[in-house]
Amino acid sequence: MNISTGARNRAFWAVDRLKGSPVRRSLRDIEAILAAPRSASVQAFLDRRLRRLLAHAAATVPQLAGCDPDRLSSFPVVHKAMMRDGGADFRSRPYLHAHLSETATSGSTGAPFRVLRDDVKVRRNVVDALALARAAGYDVGMPMFYLRREHPSSRLREWAENLVDIDVGDMREGAAPREVARIRGTRGPVALIGYASGLEALCREIESQGSPLEHVACVISLAESPSEYLYRSSPRFFGQELTARYSDVELGLLAQQRPGERPYRINVASHHVEILALDGDGPAAPGEIGRIVVTDLFNRAMPFVRYDTGDLGRFAVLPDGTPDTTVLEEITGRINDQIYDTADRLVSVLGIVRDWGAYRGIEEWQLVQTGSGTYLFRQKATVDAERDRALAEEFRSYLGRDARIEMRYVDGIPLLRSGKRRAFANEWDRGTPAAGPGRAGAAPAQFATA
Repeated sequence: MNISTGARNRAFWAVDRLKGSPVRRSLRDIEAILAAPRSASVQAFLDRRLRRLLAHAAATVPQLAGCDPDRLSSFPVVHKAMMRDGGADFRSRPYLHAHLSETATSGSTGAPFRVLRDDVKVRRNVVDALALARAAGYDVGMPMFYLRREHPSSRLREWAENLVDIDVGDMREGAAPREVARIRGTRGPVALIGYASGLEALCREIESQGSPLEHVACVISLAESPSEYLYRSSPRFFGQELTARYSDVELGLLAQQRPGERPYRINVASHHVEILALDGDGPAAPGEIGRIVVTDLFNRAMPFVRYDTGDLGRFAVLPDGTPDTTVLEEITGRINDQIYDTADRLVSVLGIVRDWGAYRGIEEWQLVQTGSGTYLFRQKATVDAERDRALAEEFRSYLGRDARIEMRYVDGIPLLRSGKRRAFANEWDRGTPAAGPGRAGAAPAQFATA
């Protein structure tokens, strides 16, 4: 049995009204804030929301006792291992025996980390997802093709939400033609959301067929950094500009691009973001790459205050030279995925190779730093010595003319356990060099990827 998008939409909002309209109220809150995030009234409102959360955390969480709710900087910067090892001391005392939602994350490596959420935080995550999807062009009830590794949704929920799960692992095994046919056969408009590598596989299949999709309402990329090919090809083959999203399991949806734009608009309605220096817990200089540190404004059961995500990024800079704390101009990924040039300076991986489309024949790739000034480029590709020489020369323009680069052909790039594709990796065992400007030693080992 199938019901129309309109019927699902009406049913969703009817159920919400019967419950007192909690989703609609939260949705209005989020959308109003994100419409004018830098206005004085919104900033004052968010300051009050932040202080209420800090006051609650300082009064009820043992590890945060004694911190000043009026000074965010008085709270310690924490990370996953610290909160995992601290156990109940990072939980709010009034919620110790409450019924809470639980999820476990270890990312792709490491010991599991149990994240606990109260009902308000659970609902906020749901509404955050709805608000940001609506900003990209989605509406409730629309068929959504979700490309991911795990499929946690029940059959009933999939039917109710018009959700179609696609396993990104299957896409690597030749499922792209079948999935493109399934999308074409669905009455539109439809939404496409999922891992960037899965969306790229769809793009390449549509390109080979020579007939673009004509009923896509939005394309949302998550979990992986989109390639230049995907940004460039999305309007051509999906009929919509790509929208990339930044999120994690612990905190939820942190930021999202506007269609056709590269900066990420921070979800300031639900999170307070800081960019801290690589070599300390002070703020990074305006426009400087630093550690992305987040305070969750809604999880009162297990407050995440000044939580180091393990990612690096930088704020946009306003005309007066101050940071725009509502916009991430750049997100460069996990700290242990960072690449350093031959002079030991951090290189933005997003700037490496301006146009992958110029290097034909490469299906999958991974750039790995293996030592000081030494790099390995793994590629599943047709053999082309001239392309390899040109690509190595372009790498040296970013990494240093003295960079030693090995080009290696492989059968495929292994996926992480999460199903994500790791485009950049650093396998250099640097030990513990003294911290200093631009040195990897400035980023403590505990901030490694989860």
